[in-house]
This record gives sequence, structure tokens and C-alpha cells, in this order.
Amino acid sequence: DMECVNQAASEAYDIKCTGSLHIDMSLRPMSWQIAQSAFDEDVEETIWLNGWRDDTQKLVETLETQRWLGPRTDMVKVSMLTYQADRDMVLLTDVNFLFARSGHIWKSITQRVMKLTPYADFWDYIFDILFYLQLTWVCVEEVKEMVHNMKSGEGAYKGFVAYMGIWNAVDWFYILAGYVFLILWIVRVKEIEHVRDEILSFDLEAFECTSDCGAHFSKVFLDVETAGYFTGSVRVFGAVVPMIFMLRLFKAFSAQPRLALVTDTLKQASSNLAHYLVVFTAIFFTYATMAVALFGREIERFATLDRAVPSTFRLLMGDFEFQKMEVIGRQYAFLFFFSFMWLLNMVMMSMLIAIIMDVYVDVKANAAFSHTIWSEAWDIAGRAYLNRKKARILLLKIRPAFDANSEDLLSISDIMTRVPLISRKQAARLMENAATRFLNDNPSDIQLDGVKSFVDEIYNTLGSLPEIVSGIPVKGAPSRRNCSKLAEEVPLDQLLAAASLKLHSNLESDWLGSKAGIGKLIESAQLMAKSLDQSPFWS
Repeated sequence: DMECVNQAASEAYDIKCTGSLHIDMSLRPMSWQIAQSAFDEDVEETIWLNGWRDDTQKLVETLETQRWLGPRTDMVKVSMLTYQADRDMVLLTDVNFLFARSGHIWKSITQRVMKLTPYADFWDYIFDILFYLQLTWVCVEEVKEMVHNMKSGEGAYKGFVAYMGIWNAVDWFYILAGYVFLILWIVRVKEIEHVRDEILSFDLEAFECTSDCGAHFSKVFLDVETAGYFTGSVRVFGAVVPMIFMLRLFKAFSAQPRLALVTDTLKQASSNLAHYLVVFTAIFFTYATMAVALFGREIERFATLDRAVPSTFRLLMGDFEFQKMEVIGRQYAFLFFFSFMWLLNMVMMSMLIAIIMDVYVDVKANAAFSHTIWSEAWDIAGRAYLNRKKARILLLKIRPAFDANSEDLLSISDIMTRVPLISRKQAARLMENAATRFLNDNPSDIQLDGVKSFVDEIYNTLGSLPEIVSGIPVKGAPSRRNCSKLAEEVPLDQLLAAASLKLHSNLESDWLGSKAGIGKLIESAQLMAKSLDQSPFWS
């Protein structure tokens, strides 16, 4: 019994309130919810049937006349245990009849399946062993790196904080999830072995029983149900584990700029996405609440807020049944549907794409100058070949010769001096790769607007230099005489300003801010630089 909501009315009519303490039956329960709910079985009322025979029908009629079902009955379950020899699987099928307080009887069929021989093949062992060997190797490497950081001069705590970044945290989640899953898998295998031993221990008399069959089969039914319940509880965790593995793949992808486009884009757009999510969530839950108010009494999937939220998201993705929504009135359904699709589907989703694409363009441009994964694979193979021929020194042996915090300028000769056995070719390659890495990690912040403002500033200071302007040929390479004279008499900033003024006088209308004007400025500067490079005074 349970306390009635309206105690005065229930006492006036001498009514006792009962209800399920396991699941809510006011709406159709899900099959998974039924299978994972631990109902209290009344063992004294359990009936064991030996097949479906004529006397079984009479037994059911007798139970009906004897009021076998009472007001406190939550569920009647008919269970059948079968063995599928081709697949070596045991199948427990339950036909469930659930009695809601409203008088409705919900019907559901649930099944629990388990393979009695989880390791039927040699390769099943190999794959599991290889996976956990790899997992153990990752664990050992992470421990080494953590200990190395904690032994640094900054102290154990600061070293640990410096080590525990986002990607190292992902590694530890990966390791812990893998070992927890291993423990759960071992427990499941032990339970299956226990069920298998019980099934193999049956004799023929058990299958020919005519009375008291529960003495033979009650334990195996209970064990199969317990093992199935454990498997169902664990499979949620089993679905999370691949997600953690995927995050570790993203860590590996972050080492290659072209593979890291997704993570780098989301990282750089995270601030804008967070603010966008606040607005989107407010609008989304507003419409979910509206859906409960409008459709909750007619459409089951909008009956409660926890059901309306995923249903509203499905509506956003295009999974809708407008004919069912029209039950509240075609006009109301259309107003809800039109405003929802316009605001959330068209406007908000378009803004989401715009936020991501705005960052993606910059990330893709920065990654355009990086090596492709195929060229890096070729480089790795080339390094392995040179290492085998002892024509290359490993970076692990080169790194101790340099101070990472030093700001001294280095040359190829400095590298060859500090690392005596290194070849000049490898030293030059190190310098080139270091310069490329620095430029990629520190991209220029100069934009088109910055170039425009700089040129504007120079142009405004040059109104008094017409004689200089007349001495600079814009089209074609400047002569050596004019270049020498200008280099000797005119400061560099005035020289550049004069060039911009001359360029402005030769262009149509207002060139500032146009790509064509900037392109001509760059082209003229390149021609001048080439001519100056060939002049004797440039050195």
C-alpha cells in the first residue's frame, strides 16, 4: 500500500491506494526499462508449466476464477528459456504484462541473450591480449612522463600540474576505462561459465518433469536473469568506452595539422560556441515546454518534458509527423511548426554553421602550408633508413646540447659545433624545420585592414615630396641610378610612402581597401626589391 494523494477522499470511500515502486506505468514503459527493473517476484504464486498442453489452458482458467491477480499485482511475466545450438547461445524470452493504475495493460517482450562460449576461437584471445598489451604500454609511458615532470626542478606538484593537460587527462581516462572494462568483462565471463555449468548438469529427468519443475529450473532461470541484468547495466559503460577511445584518436590527430582541423576549429571557436549554446538552449527548452503544453495530451512522445526534449531535437533534425501534430488544430500546429523551423532550424543552425566555418577557414589556411600525412609518412620512412645507415643523429641525442629557454641566435655552424657528429645537411634541415615550425606556431596577425591603415598613414605624410615621387618608376624595374640616388638621400620610410603615393596616382578612383590595389602594391614592391638586390649599394 501507499499513501493516497487525496487522503480525505480515499478514506471517505474506503479506498486503499497501491502503485508500482519500480517503474512509472502512466506512460508506455520502454523494453529496456522493463528488462532492467528488479520486480519483487512472489515465489509462492509462481506457476511452472511443462509445455503448452490441454491441462495448461485449464490451469489458466482456474487461476482466473481464483483471483490469482490482485490489486497489488504490478506485472505478470511468462518466461521461456531456450538453447540455440548453432550459435551456442542461451535465450531467455519474457512476455510481460504490466498493469497500470489507470487500468491499462502494457504488453512488452524482452530477451536476454548470452553466448555460452565467449572465447570460441583462437583469434578471440589474440585480439584481447594485443589490446591490453597496448593499453599497458600506454600506461607505462604515461607513468614515465609523469614521474619525469614531477622530478623536474619546479617540484613534484608543479610538475604534475604541468603534466596533467587535457590530452594527458584523456590518456588516463582511456587507461582507467580500459582496465575497468576488463574487470567487468571478467565478471561477466564468470557468470556465463556458471550458467553453462548448470545447464550441462541437467539430466533427462529434469526435462520430463510433470510437477515441481521449479526445483530443477528455478536456479538456472534466476542465474540467466541475473547475468542478463548485469550485462544490461554494463553496456551503458561499454558505450562510453569507445567515446573515450575516440578522444584519444583526436589526440593523435592533433600532432598533424591537416588531421587536427576538427579539434583546432572547435578549440578556437569554443568561446563563440559557448555563448551561442546559451541562446540556443534557452530557445530550445522554450519550444520543448510549448510542445508539452500543446501536444502532451495527444502525442505520447511529448507527454512529459523528459520525453519532449529528445522529441523536439528529432523535430529539429527533420523527424516529424505533422499529421499527428494537427490533432490539436491545424492552425496551432502550423504556427508552432513554422516558428520552430524558422527560428531554430533556419536561423540558429545557420548561425552555428557560420561560427564554425568562420574559424575553419583560418585553421585550414594555417594548415595549408603543413606537410600532408603521406609526405610525413615518407619522411618517417626516410629517417628510419638514415638511422639504420647511421647517417642521421636522433633528436633525443641532439636536444640535450641546447637550452630550450635560451634566446641566443643559432646558425648551422653553431649546431655542428655543439653536436660534433651531425652532418651539415641534417643541421641545415633542422634549421629549416625549426623556422617553419616557428612561423606556423606564430602566424602573422596582419590583415587587409591593417595594410590599408598603414598605407593611409604613409600617404597622409607625403604631400610635400612630389620631387621624390617623380623619381620612382612604378611600372618596370627601377634604374640603378635612381635607386642609388634615392637610397643615399631619402630615408626608407619616406621612400615607401612615396611609392604608395605614386601607386595611388596611377590607379583608378579609390584603390584603398581593394584587393587589386593591394596586389599592385605588392607587385611593385617585389620589382623594386629585385632591382635593389642586384644593385651594388644594397649590400
